[in-house]
Amino acid sequence: MAHDALKHQLEKRLAVLQARLSRLKGDVTQSHSDDSAEQAQERDNDEVVDSIGEARLKAISQATRCLSCAQ
Repeated sequence: MAHDALKHQLEKRLAVLQARLSRLKGDVTQSHSDDSAEQAQERDNDEVVDSIGEARLKAISQATRCLSCAQ
């Protein structure tokens, strides 16, 4: 029973991570401002967003691997 509950929690977590990654990809694809000062800030933010995206991809990979082992 505990195995099924953990599997369900992991599936829910995976769905949340995938949804967040999808929203993050939408943020990254937005165009930058014409203002050079604001553009510089946006590019700095892009680096942070890229790091968050990489972390989410890693977490998705780990969750997927765990679920495949649980079969």
